[in-house]
Formats: sequence, structure tokens, C-alpha cells
Amino acid sequence: MAHSSSQIAWLTLSFVPGMTPRRLFALIEQLGTPQQVLQAGYEELVAVPGMDAITARNVVGHEGSVHLEHELELIEEHSVQLVCYYDDHYPMNLKNGSLPPPLLYVKGTLNHQDRFAISVVGSRINTQYGKSVCKDICKRLAEVGFIIVSGMAKGIDGIAHEAALENGARTIAVLGSGLARCYPAENRRLMNAITKHGAVISTYPMETPPNKGNFPERNAVIASLSLGTLIVEASRKSGALITAQCALEENRAVYAVPGDITRRNSQGTNALIQAGAKLVQSGDDILEDLHFLLRGLLKEEEPEARIEAKPETRLSVEERYVYSLIQGEPLSFESLLPLYDRVPQRQRVGLLSTILLKLEMQGLVRQLPGKVFTAKV
Repeated sequence: MAHSSSQIAWLTLSFVPGMTPRRLFALIEQLGTPQQVLQAGYEELVAVPGMDAITARNVVGHEGSVHLEHELELIEEHSVQLVCYYDDHYPMNLKNGSLPPPLLYVKGTLNHQDRFAISVVGSRINTQYGKSVCKDICKRLAEVGFIIVSGMAKGIDGIAHEAALENGARTIAVLGSGLARCYPAENRRLMNAITKHGAVISTYPMETPPNKGNFPERNAVIASLSLGTLIVEASRKSGALITAQCALEENRAVYAVPGDITRRNSQGTNALIQAGAKLVQSGDDILEDLHFLLRGLLKEEEPEARIEAKPETRLSVEERYVYSLIQGEPLSFESLLPLYDRVPQRQRVGLLSTILLKLEMQGLVRQLPGKVFTAKV
């Protein structure tokens, strides 16, 4: 796999001792491309705000580049791609964060639809209740077309990934170690499955061990990749609460599943709800909360970025029926509501809204002014 000069430059700079994302972005903003940063002299480098003399000397001497050849060999061996901040397929949600990682190591694929992502995280020691709730909510989100993001840890994280895969959804795992390792080792099968139906991501060099200090940064990436973060079971000292805090700092939604007040694993989630997180009992609660944000994102979509409208897209019988009606002529939301006279009013509106949202996310219909829906041509 050939790497561009830009990728090599990003990688070289990432190995420089003392280099941080903030310093790297400051250098690029001041001096141009990563290649130009590597060609700059000491005086130019040290004049950049935030740079110190030692890191500037390390850049000039290309300190750390001794590891570069071995790193590239590992990247090739493990079929990993390097995705730089300025690449077209760098995740949009992550790019919009406060301090996005300059370089991602990726096994699998990233695509434009990954902006419709929800993070689902929780305790490594889950209860049967937590497992059941996690699977049900992820199934509902997957049905609409959401991508599930998590950390591939034991417990709730792994359950969230598996639920996404079982329901035909893409899923993204973010690791706190390098991609030459699978952590935890027993999740090797899951890692391979995620690679085929989404992506496994790391911000760390290939052989980085899963050091405890890596996980807060990994949790920040999980939160930043998503429109919102759902916590399903967590103690008061759970790493999942760090992810929730990161989501709040990035102005993303935070959701929590309430739990048994006598269980340690419910203390963190219940505390989040007390602090203002949205209480979630089903996937529909998340869809309802994100409704207006999703409408805005769908309006921003470029036509060429949409999924090609195909009636063969995997839809339920009910979704196909609604789509067939809209294909005949543009229809208002109100005119479609009588289809669900058999259910209570509030459920009726929620059910139809979810179906129409899925059809929009699949690129099959679009909404016109006045809540009128028409098939895309």
C-alpha cells in the first residue's frame, strides 16, 4: 500500500517527541502543510505560538523518524490506512470537535454516513438487564440507519457493537491501544467483524499497549465521533462517565438508562440523570430528542453524498408501504397519519416520524416545506 508524501509527513510529525495535536495544528496554520513544517528551520519553528525549543529541535532533527520504517511495515501488514485531518473521509463529527486528532489509524472503512452516529458505552461488568436494554436500543437505532460507536471493551461496549452487527448496521470501535494489538484479546472475532462492517480506529502507533492513561483520550474520540452518547450501566467511577463528560464538553447530547438504585452499576447512570442527562427507556427517546438536529443534517447533505435511492434498500413491510405511497405523489405528514389510527395519538406521530426519518436517511425521500414528503428521483 503506497502512502502519499502528506501521509508520511503527518506520521513523521506524530512521532516527534513533545509534539501534541495543538502544537501540530499551530505549526500547520503558521507554516502551511506538514511537509513545509518538516522543511522549516529552527527559528521558524520556535517562533510559532505554543512551540518550545526542545520540540522545535526535535522537528529539525526528525527525532522519532527512526521508528517510521517499522511503523509503515506494521501498517502494511495489518491492512491499516492512515487518515489525516485534511482527508475527505476524515469523520465530519470528529473534525468539528474542539481538538480533533491529526492522524487516525483505521482498519475497515469510513464514509459520509458516519456523521449519523450514536455512542453507546457502559460498564465492563454488565447485568442481564443492561445487556437486554442495550441490545433493544441499539436495534432500534440500527433500524433507522444510525451508526453505533463504542470502545470494543468487555461488557456494554461489546454488546453494543454486536447488536449493531446483528441488525445490519455499521459500527465503529475506538481503541486505547495500537491496531497491531487486539484489546481485549478475546474480542479478536468481534474486531474482525467490525472491520468488515465499519471501522476500528486508533490514534496511537501500531504497537502501543493499552495503557491506562490512553483511555481518557480514547473516550474523548468516542464522544466526538457521535451526535450523542448513551450510557447503559455505570458506577460512579466508570470510564463511561468520562465519555459522558467529554460529550458535554463537545456540546453533544448525553443520554442515560435508569437502573436499580440498589446496584452499584446504576449509581453513575442515575447520577447523570439527576444532573440533567436525558432519561432513555427506548431508542425512540433518542430519535425524538435528536429529531430537529437530524432534519438539519439531512438538509445539509450534498446530493452526491446521498445513498442512491433504491426501492431494494432493506426496509420493513411498513416502511416499504409508506415509501410506495410517497412514490405515487408528494404527501403531507397529516395525510399519512390515518395509516396508524389503530395506535394512540402520541405513538402514532412517533411511529410515522421514525419511518419517514429512516426513509430520508436512506436517501429515498426528502421533506419539502409544510411537512410534505416526496420521493427522490
